[in-house]
Amino acid sequence: MVPGQARWDRTKLLAHLPPGDVDSILEVPIFPDRADTLVWSDHDSGLYTVRSGYLFLRQPPSPLSPPLRLWKILAKLPTIPKVRSFGWCCGREALPVGSRLRDAGLSDGACPLCGAGLEDVLHVLPDCPDSSAALRQAGFADSLLTADWATTVNWLVFAASSLSMSSLALFFSILWGLWRRRNTWVHERSLYPLHLVVEDAVSLCHDYTSAFAPPRSPLPLPLIPPPRWRPTPVGSVKVNIDGAFLPSARLGAVGVIARDSSGAVLRGFAKPVPVHGPASTVEVSALFVDLEFDIANGWPSALIESDAVVLVNKLRRPTVDLSLLGDLLAPSRALIAASHGCLRVGFASRSANSAAHALTSWACHNDNVISFSSVCPELISRIVLDDLSSTF
Repeated sequence: MVPGQARWDRTKLLAHLPPGDVDSILEVPIFPDRADTLVWSDHDSGLYTVRSGYLFLRQPPSPLSPPLRLWKILAKLPTIPKVRSFGWCCGREALPVGSRLRDAGLSDGACPLCGAGLEDVLHVLPDCPDSSAALRQAGFADSLLTADWATTVNWLVFAASSLSMSSLALFFSILWGLWRRRNTWVHERSLYPLHLVVEDAVSLCHDYTSAFAPPRSPLPLPLIPPPRWRPTPVGSVKVNIDGAFLPSARLGAVGVIARDSSGAVLRGFAKPVPVHGPASTVEVSALFVDLEFDIANGWPSALIESDAVVLVNKLRRPTVDLSLLGDLLAPSRALIAASHGCLRVGFASRSANSAAHALTSWACHNDNVISFSSVCPELISRIVLDDLSSTF
């Protein structure tokens, strides 16, 4: 501009710019009564600083960036870290779903479970029929499942705003379980029931809450010795069973030991079993294998003890069990009913079930079968002697 005047310096402009650009510049009016002001919208003061510029550059360019409140909620979610990390990946669309694999030329992008549509994160979480069925089983409202969401982060923000922290922890735990179930099907062709996803998520949230719950009383608790093995009355047999699951090898095992009223070992065995689902299915297999074992030995009265409290409670419940786990227990329930009271099932704590647990652990890590009668193997001989010394 001409110094001291509110007009352009045409001579200087022509010395540096083409005539067409100069004509355009000359058409821009100059307001001499309005001073230039530096305004930076990314800081409350309106002034630019190096720190505010750094924070601005750190912001992701994606329009999917969720509100900061969602990340704060995920960081404080009362669940294990891997579930929180999974929630972060969901909000950032950072899951290796079919649409991403298709872009990389590794897949056709279709959903491996329902085969309908493109498998993106929205389809995996709320839209796939298996996912919506599991969330409905857990009691979540249809408003989370029936709306047409534009992005995954919008759906997660809605869930975070409408659910309590405990319900939101269960919500993400179920989504994490569904993702694991989907991967198990893709990589191993093994698809366990949906109800196990919900039950495992509920157990996970309960265990986490119990582990971090403050003590109810500051007073020291009295030292109570753990429960020990106790024999049955004369003429009856006690059979202890246990099931174990080794996730790293996808291997399960069953251990069984039968003792009479004097504590003498009658028979027992330990062997690996195939696993087609989570750890709870191994306990179901252990019970059914033991019932067949008891029937084959023809004992007139046998008490079967297991440390799987959920399984024992379901079997002892007089009402009809309509859950999917109840369906898995139906064959065992039928064998118990057919025995006309000869076979009974009870609960034993882990300390009172040590021999069966040791057998199961051995079979799980050795992938082998052992069977014995009156002479028990060395790996449980000390446990059997300890049970006898604490009883008689």
